[in-house]
Amino acid sequence: MFITRRLLGPGHPVSNPLPVPTLDGPNRYYRFKLRPIRKDYWNVLCFANSEKLRKTSMELINNYLSTGKQLKYLEYKESSNDFMNKNDKIMCPDESSGSEDKFSKETLKPKTKGFWIVYSKRFKESIHLLSVSDIANILKSFHIYNKDSGEYVVAVLELQRRVKELDAKSLLDILWVLSRRLKQNTQKEFFKSIANQVPNVLYSLNGNDIVNLLWNLYNSGYTDVEICNTVYLKFMDYIDELNEQDLSSACMAFGRYGYRNMDLYSKIEPRISKNCNASWGLFMASIDVTGLISERTETFINSLEGSPRWKLKVWKTILNSTNCHEDLKRNVDEHLKNT
Repeated sequence: MFITRRLLGPGHPVSNPLPVPTLDGPNRYYRFKLRPIRKDYWNVLCFANSEKLRKTSMELINNYLSTGKQLKYLEYKESSNDFMNKNDKIMCPDESSGSEDKFSKETLKPKTKGFWIVYSKRFKESIHLLSVSDIANILKSFHIYNKDSGEYVVAVLELQRRVKELDAKSLLDILWVLSRRLKQNTQKEFFKSIANQVPNVLYSLNGNDIVNLLWNLYNSGYTDVEICNTVYLKFMDYIDELNEQDLSSACMAFGRYGYRNMDLYSKIEPRISKNCNASWGLFMASIDVTGLISERTETFINSLEGSPRWKLKVWKTILNSTNCHEDLKRNVDEHLKNT
């Protein structure tokens, strides 16, 4: 015999009761409710363990490197106006230098917008759980994919109390990323503390590391020439291992601080046969570059062909401060008229 029992149906308590003509069956104890669908996606998946964040950052970096691209720590474009005032930042990002920010969407594996939202939120919420090396790798992964939703400022707040934990690699990576991502002169104390940490990691830096360090530290707004005195002797240990382009970059890196050490420049100059850009660094250090340019006249003239206008203006500024032959100055003027 069927016994009718009134059960509350879907949507309890607002829905009408349903008559159910049985008491047995596997579903006799179920009481159904309709629950609202959660739509607060911004508050989900905001925490992650450090291991997962570390693996994700390395996956992103490896995917980037697998396309054949390189992480360029020295990216610049010289501006003639900057040479007039050596206390200003004299270099700016070069749009044609193959920047890591200008990657090809066809060759990189794309990530969805949702991935970056969750990845960013997990990083911000879990940053206190991460080591400084993990923070450096995660910041690098955001930087090379040109993503910015506040990660860099949050990282500074955490790193400024943990600067003493930085090793050489983490220091170089963090300095490279933050010097390009933070507005110049907005975090002076933080970058000053980075510079104060350099003597503690100097033993593990090589010649190129020192050039990258000086370059990016200056980009951040730090201009204390004392940092050059700190790294000078260590750099001299590696001077024989550097190629011509590296030595030219070293001249400019030291020169930007106005570092005048003839022992350094006198050892670099004989090793440069083709790259006349070293004279830019010597000029910034207020050192006469007449001999350097005069001995490389043919190379200098050839380098003017196809040079952009800003570069020609730089050479004109440098030549006007030297005793070089007037023919060289006229040659630069002719190229300026034709550009």
